Amino acid sequence: FYSGELAGKVMEAWDRHKANPSERLHWEHMKALVTALLFDILESTEAKAPEGHRRAVIEATHQYIANHLGEALSLAQLARVAGYSPYFFHRIFREYTGKTVKEFINQLRYEKACEMLRQSLSVTFVAQELGFSTPYSFSRFFKAMSGVSPKHWQQYNVRPV
Repeated sequence: FYSGELAGKVMEAWDRHKANPSERLHWEHMKALVTALLFDILESTEAKAPEGHRRAVIEATHQYIANHLGEALSLAQLARVAGYSPYFFHRIFREYTGKTVKEFINQLRYEKACEMLRQSLSVTFVAQELGFSTPYSFSRFFKAMSGVSPKHWQQYNVRPV
């Protein structure tokens, strides 16, 4: 049973609502308090998760990201996969990786792109595999990460067969 200050306020609001159920203001106040209470409970349970569990969740999330690089990966989706609220997930993700979720995804996409370009795969194919809407958007991304276009990078970094 959760017994915080918010829980007491929820009980008081419920008693007021039971005394006069037709008054909408009490109902709106009750909804706001219950929502705040749920967030409070969620944060307190997330904060109590054991250190090893958080590390395992972040590592599993890394694997999930690596396996789904060609898909749209949002903070909300990854937090859902991890079983945390987006706010808390972002906080612990950055704590463990030193990067935001977006920075981490971009780094993995860049590394995967380099690996694929070294194999002499076309820029269009690499763009499609990594979930970019167009080869142009991939080229802009790649140039921002490396300083050169994917074609230029590929010319100087292809492994001899």
